[in-house]
Amino acid sequence: MGGIVVGFDGSEEAFDALHLAERIRSATGRDLIVTVVDENAPPAGDAGGYWEFQQNYFAEMGRKATEYLGHSEFSRRTASDSAPAALQAVAEAEGADLIVLGSTHRGEVGRVFAGSVGERLLGGSPCAIAIAPKGYASGIHPGLGIVGVGYDGGEESKRALATAVDLAGNSDSTLRLIGVARDRDEAVAGMEEELVRGAELCGDVAVDRRVLRGDAAPALADQGVELDLLVLGSRDYGPIRAVLLGGVSRTVLRTSPCPVVIVPRSAAIRAASVAGGPAAEAGRPD
Repeated sequence: MGGIVVGFDGSEEAFDALHLAERIRSATGRDLIVTVVDENAPPAGDAGGYWEFQQNYFAEMGRKATEYLGHSEFSRRTASDSAPAALQAVAEAEGADLIVLGSTHRGEVGRVFAGSVGERLLGGSPCAIAIAPKGYASGIHPGLGIVGVGYDGGEESKRALATAVDLAGNSDSTLRLIGVARDRDEAVAGMEEELVRGAELCGDVAVDRRVLRGDAAPALADQGVELDLLVLGSRDYGPIRAVLLGGVSRTVLRTSPCPVVIVPRSAAIRAASVAGGPAAEAGRPD
């Protein structure tokens, strides 16, 4: 079972991310890896007295994280690099299953907004990325009761399902398969059948199926009121090897009131190959 990497710089958004990462750690038993990145370090050999300042900064961030969490049951990693590159490198080195970020300060309180770090990470992350809503640390959030996943039977939703099964199964949570159909009876019936097939891929995880009518993005975002996490897939790599979120995922990221987990293709396939069993089947392309 891989760990949870969380970027921390002492900002309000970083505390939101730390709060979510600790919630997932507590529910799933994964290792927590708090990563502090110095993006302002001068080039090697030109540091002068900067090294001492940097070490003090790293120590102060570690102290703040320990004070907030109320325990020291986490690993610490530090880096001098851009935040996306550093977090990706730590996740790769640690075999992490999840990178946790806070929303950008430009977002509305109670909503998820990925920001530049999240968007750049989506282009090369080796694992899923969870983004906490702005102001998340100020709320009271018990365990992971319901993990939702947007599902339509397509390849990207099967990759998301593999991660959702893993999160729900390791936290004894209910997994909610959410399908959205256009407001026609035949479309709703077809989606209901698709969710039944999806539930067969979930092994022993408790599954709750829900078919919604209407436009996918607002319907999925509205589910965030009841969910503790919402897991979505991303499209395949494009010609410049950037992960394409697509209109639905991008809109949900900006409007969901609950944390959103985005699963790049490479991350889901790696997770499925490690997990085996039904989740692995969900992660394999058709």
